[in-house]
Amino acid sequence: TLAIPILHCTVLRMIDDVGCCTFAPPKVGVSTPIKRHRMDIHFLVDNSAGTLNSEYLQLVEVRKVYPLSADILSVDPVDISPVTVPGPYTGSSWTAIIEFEFSHDLKEASVLPENLTIAKVAGPYPSSVFLKTIQFVGSGSLSSNVIRLEIAGLHPNLYRLRLYGSRTGIESETAPGESSTWMPENSVIYFQPEVD
Repeated sequence: TLAIPILHCTVLRMIDDVGCCTFAPPKVGVSTPIKRHRMDIHFLVDNSAGTLNSEYLQLVEVRKVYPLSADILSVDPVDISPVTVPGPYTGSSWTAIIEFEFSHDLKEASVLPENLTIAKVAGPYPSSVFLKTIQFVGSGSLSSNVIRLEIAGLHPNLYRLRLYGSRTGIESETAPGESSTWMPENSVIYFQPEVD
């Protein structure tokens, strides 16, 4: 601590650990110790300028669009989403089309096999799943923010889809004067085909 003289015209302003301000009344001719206080500064970046890649790339929605009616898949890795398929199951595999909608247009060259994977996690049926085709479509005012993935070789197993984020993962398309953006972390989706 430091000791300094406080003059009759000086008001001592203190900021405590929770950001509250207190005022110490002046005392003429008295030396007052100054307590050191910690102050944290927190701030957010304002993207009011409207730049396209000023925020992280976000996975907005995952949905199965074929076969049968659409199913919304959870993007929470603790959930297992059902994917409805036509029945009965006769031992033959199904093919499904799943769409991944993002907040930004995508750099197509970043959607590589190592950045988007599918694997069987559990189940007694054959492990024959594979990615058959990848297409890019748009939604709303965007032109290439949706990955349409055709997945073949599905059986009534539990499957894991993983989309890789960070700087080496799936990226957004660049815009004039801007670099790409990416997901802050990987996205993992678990699903299981169920006969309708």
